Amino acid sequence: MKIFIWNVQGIGNPWTSNSLLSLVNTHDPDILFLLEIKLEKQNAMFFMKKLGFVNVFTVDRVGLSGGLMLLWKEQCVVNVSSYSNFYIDAWISSPDILPWRFSSFYSNPDASQRFHYWDLLRRLWFAHSRAWLCAGDFNEILSNSEKIGGCSKPQRAIDDFRRAIDDCQICDLGFEGDPFTWCYNKPNDLIFERLDIFFGNLEWVDHFPNTKVEHLEALCSNHHPLLLSFGNRMMSER
Repeated sequence: MKIFIWNVQGIGNPWTSNSLLSLVNTHDPDILFLLEIKLEKQNAMFFMKKLGFVNVFTVDRVGLSGGLMLLWKEQCVVNVSSYSNFYIDAWISSPDILPWRFSSFYSNPDASQRFHYWDLLRRLWFAHSRAWLCAGDFNEILSNSEKIGGCSKPQRAIDDFRRAIDDCQICDLGFEGDPFTWCYNKPNDLIFERLDIFFGNLEWVDHFPNTKVEHLEALCSNHHPLLLSFGNRMMSER
C-alpha cells in the first residue's frame, strides 16, 4: 500500500493540479492526503475524479487559506473518526492489510498556538490503540540539525514537540531523499527545514516493518511531497 502526502499550498492553480496528477500517475498511491488545498468543499469532487480516486473527505478552507483533503481508492475502507481545520483522524482497512489508524495533521503556523496541537495529538493517542500512523506538516522540527539558514529555532519549541512525540509513544519513520521538506526564499537567505514527517507507534513498526518513506522532488510548492509504502509483516515474509 502507498500513502502520499503533500502541502500543495493551493490546488486550484493549473500548474499545481497538473503536477499533482503527474505524481499520482507515476506513484499510484492508494491514499492521498493534501494540505492547504485552499478549496471549497463543493469543488472536491472535480479533483477526486481528475486524480482517479473514488472517495474523498474534505475540510473546508478558512477564508482563502487552509483546507484538507483525504482521498482513497476503491480497495480501501476509510471511516473518519474526527476532524477539524487542522487534522483528519480515520480508521483504515483493505484486503490483506491489518486495520490501522491514520491521523493526518497540519499544525498551526502560529508558533504561539502550537501547544494546542500537541495536546490534540496526546488526546488522539489516548483515545485509540492498534497500529497508528501519524503524518503531515507539523510546522516544527525535531532538532536544529533539521534546519539550514535563518535563526536557530527556540529550543523550548523543539522540546515541546519532542515531548509530545515521546508522550504519544510514536517514532520518526525516517526517510530517503532530500533531508529537508520545506524551503523559504527569504531575501539574502535561503531557509530549509524538515517540517513534513511520518510517525508510527510500536504496533505500526511491528506490523509493518518494511515501511519506506521517500521525500519526492519539490515541484510547484515549497514543500516536498512524501510517499510512504508498506505491507503486512506476514506479506513481507512470504
